[in-house]
Amino acid sequence: MESKVKTYSPHFLCVGLSSFLVSEIIARPEASDIVLDFCKNIPDAKEKISLAAYDIYLFDLNLSWDAVLDLVRSIREKEKKKSLICVLYDVSIDERKRKQMEASGVDVLIPQDEAKRKIPLILDKMNWRVDALPESPIKKALIELKKEYDKTIEQKMASLRELYHRLQKNPDQIHDFVALIHKISGSAGSYGYANVSTLCKNMVQEINEKIAAGSTQDSVWLSTLQPFIENVKEAFKTSTFDEGQLVFQPTIEAKKPLLYLVDNDVDFLDLLERVKEEFSFDLQVEFDPQKAFNKLSSQEFNPQGLVVAQSFRGSNLTGFDLIDLQIQKQISPPSTFTMLLDHESLDVRLEAAKKGISYVFRKPVSVYVLLRAMEASLKIQTLKPTRILILDDDPDFCNFVVAVLSDIGVSATAIQDSSNLFKTLEEYDPQILMLDIMLPNHDGFNLLKTIRQDPLYKNLIILIVTGGDPSDTSLKAYSEDADDVLFKPLDKNILQKRITNIIERRLSLYESSASYTGLMSINDLMEELNACLRNKEEETVLSLFEVNNFNEWVQKNGKVAAKDLIVSISNQLHWAADYLKTFWYKSSLFAILFNREPLDSIERKMDDLLFQIVQSKRDLNLSFNCSLVPIDRTFENASKILQTAEEALYEVRKDIPVNIVCYKPDQRASKKEVVFIDSDEDLLKILKHAFEYQGLDVKVYKEGGEALADLTQRSENQLPSLIIMERNLPDMDGMGLLIKLKNRFRTTIPTFMLTVFSSDKDIEEGIKQGILEYITKPFNISILVEKALRVVERKK
Repeated sequence: MESKVKTYSPHFLCVGLSSFLVSEIIARPEASDIVLDFCKNIPDAKEKISLAAYDIYLFDLNLSWDAVLDLVRSIREKEKKKSLICVLYDVSIDERKRKQMEASGVDVLIPQDEAKRKIPLILDKMNWRVDALPESPIKKALIELKKEYDKTIEQKMASLRELYHRLQKNPDQIHDFVALIHKISGSAGSYGYANVSTLCKNMVQEINEKIAAGSTQDSVWLSTLQPFIENVKEAFKTSTFDEGQLVFQPTIEAKKPLLYLVDNDVDFLDLLERVKEEFSFDLQVEFDPQKAFNKLSSQEFNPQGLVVAQSFRGSNLTGFDLIDLQIQKQISPPSTFTMLLDHESLDVRLEAAKKGISYVFRKPVSVYVLLRAMEASLKIQTLKPTRILILDDDPDFCNFVVAVLSDIGVSATAIQDSSNLFKTLEEYDPQILMLDIMLPNHDGFNLLKTIRQDPLYKNLIILIVTGGDPSDTSLKAYSEDADDVLFKPLDKNILQKRITNIIERRLSLYESSASYTGLMSINDLMEELNACLRNKEEETVLSLFEVNNFNEWVQKNGKVAAKDLIVSISNQLHWAADYLKTFWYKSSLFAILFNREPLDSIERKMDDLLFQIVQSKRDLNLSFNCSLVPIDRTFENASKILQTAEEALYEVRKDIPVNIVCYKPDQRASKKEVVFIDSDEDLLKILKHAFEYQGLDVKVYKEGGEALADLTQRSENQLPSLIIMERNLPDMDGMGLLIKLKNRFRTTIPTFMLTVFSSDKDIEEGIKQGILEYITKPFNISILVEKALRVVERKK
């Protein structure tokens, strides 16, 4: 029989077969590429078939004649691409039943005692079906990469021979020789040259042992490298490359599960309708519980998930009535049930548990929290948009990995120069980094340490990639806080599976849902702000708003009421979809990012939004403070943007329903305040009058402790433009006060030091601490004012 090229791994469902027979199928060489699924009964088979389509079905007729027949008809009615259906039987089938089976859509009938002999027939038919499928784009891409790799083999061999000849003259070049062998070992196996990878890996280990022993100058050993090169050349002539194996299992498009939600809260239903497209299931909502009851009474309507309110206004029906109705139908698989409580009740929760209700939420509930839980319960797994950065100096390896990952929807980019690592991390912002440890200019483990030193990359998943010794490399990698280790050469299927597992499991630790609000978290906000700084074209405005005097409000109304309020505000933000992104920051503090919109328009929107919340919660006597900060390139990083927004919010706090302040870039520079610290009250009066006459704000302190207590309570944006203080204060040393202020703030406050006498040592110490002027008493006040104005104007 002519060998056929498979275009992907076929999906095979065995229903009710003995484990012996399943093992026989798996053991056949024709079955090496199949993806086998197995279940013991018809209900389990229905569940699997409802979620995915298969290429081959193999049923044991002993399960139930009628049930198998019905299931075959159901498959044939719903399938878009014709599958192969086989049925095993251990009793004789008369002609009438045989025709009935064939009419329902069965392709092959096989007696149980002939199953082992006829398995090759089944697999041959399977190959015939699979061959008819179209060739996948990823197959073409990898075949082209293989052709390109083959073109470079002669060049690789020439480089090896050239380095060998250099070694005979200068053994110190052994490091260049081992680097090239290491590179070849890492990618050759991925392109079908497994023997080349093995030869090279063994030689790398041998050379490293020689280097460690200091015996690389041994001419006898150096001469053994010539046969090694010839062996590599011969190994390149034999490829295990199989074009069929270079193709990946496509995603089988499963029927979307149906979630049916019944509640007569109009606003809640409107919000659900608005966001449902973001989730991977069909959502139907119903306002009228009687209509829902009638619909669920039909044997044909069986949603995979049912969400009901505990009670309904104006109706005697309850959520339990609707759930009981669905339970009575005894469908397989059963629906997943969820109840929304009107108020907290342990009795209701216990009754829900008895009925097998999977989830109970107390209203109000964030729509995103609810729908994400439903998505998880319906076993929907989707790959989130993921970016992977590959740092490896071998372009063959990089091309292979990029092609393999693109097939599972992952955006991957590769760099060969480690000096560009941090620049690329900032611009590309990957969630995963694949890091080679043997690079020309830098050691991969040192790079790993350097990355982990930066708090921005705390959650970056780092996979070490190496062709080195597994035990030594793994121990060192995990010790340096790597997340996983991959060993070259990489198998395409294993790489895809490892990356898929990481995306689905590890990245879920950093999902953007912030607790019970369903909004994104502070970590997400930091990432978005950094992205805004990188994007020069987008004009973005950050808005922070908070419930005024929230702590006092919580003490008065309780934590349960506070949680309800936060969830209500969150749902209001979900509803107002004009925003770019919404975040729950902390406590009662929320953040919104606006994109490409005038500041006055944003201010009006925020005013409308917050006033609407105040009006809807009139009995709670709420008030809100809000700050708006345009994001531009003058901000150093995300932390600075948040700090500015918080400080602007702090300054605006007032007990009115809605109070909004817009931060302007020159806002801080407009504050011209001079602080005097001196125990001489007469001098303070004179200086205060002289400086206020110049239009400056003046604050005076007679003791250092008093000044320190006040100034350290301020934010960075509230610091004075200049401090003028006495060196010898009654309660502390002026230099000590200056040092404490420097330790407290990132910003250096310009300072003049006053003293009755000064020594060269004092002046030298003052200069080290950043003092601008050392002024000896008595002094000319006009000259002091002139010097101070120059500093203040420079601060503008």
